[in-house]
Amino acid sequence: MNSVNLSQKHRTLMAIPCYNEEYNLPALFADLRQQKVLEKFDVCFVDDCSSDTTAQMIKDHGFRVFSHEENRGYGGAVKTAFKLAILDNYDSLVIFPGDHQRKAVDAIALVQMLQDRHIDVAVGSKFHIYSDKYGPVGRRIGNRIFAFIAKTMWGSPIQDVLSGFKAYRISSMEPILHYLPEDYGLDIVLSLICSRFGLRIEETPVACRYDEHTTKMKSIILVSMKLLYRAMRAYVMVPREPRLPSVSQNAIEKA
Repeated sequence: MNSVNLSQKHRTLMAIPCYNEEYNLPALFADLRQQKVLEKFDVCFVDDCSSDTTAQMIKDHGFRVFSHEENRGYGGAVKTAFKLAILDNYDSLVIFPGDHQRKAVDAIALVQMLQDRHIDVAVGSKFHIYSDKYGPVGRRIGNRIFAFIAKTMWGSPIQDVLSGFKAYRISSMEPILHYLPEDYGLDIVLSLICSRFGLRIEETPVACRYDEHTTKMKSIILVSMKLLYRAMRAYVMVPREPRLPSVSQNAIEKA
């Protein structure tokens, strides 16, 4: 895998996974500029083989984009972001959803939290909005079920184990990429891995909006079944006393 030549100015990379986001991108671009994100982070979009004008819009607005040649799914886009951050020697990575469900100001706060509290993963939690009965019913129920599973089975210290809005310390995450799946199961598996490996993970409330343009999930039930499968498989497969492998360029390529 090649670098996208980010001309690094900062120690943090903001990666923005996208799939058919042409509707949401104008507001996202405006948010990034309003919060002066480019003065704080390097920014790179990861286009997961969109069939619309997503990639071209990103280029037209002056942002860098890494495009997959085939659709690899949410987890695949996040793992690409990790590889880019590793190859270009960043200290931290923040994943900012391309559907603009979240706010750039909260991404800035997550990275600050990562640094100030000396933790490995900072999670933007949407659980506080569920208490107000905001958001799709299926998602509210599903998130609570998986939070219960994670707390009961591996003692997860956070509630929002399905949140993809996170800031990561690269040195802590680099050795465990090979455990992470390339679909929506990435975040629940990551929760398990953090517990097994003793990684420090904390969450903080963030804003979150839901509308017809902010989700690509076709079936909550099908996705939930896949998440459960990923969680149970990782529960069995991830060693309880993991031995961290030495990380080489070949390992990065295969992750």
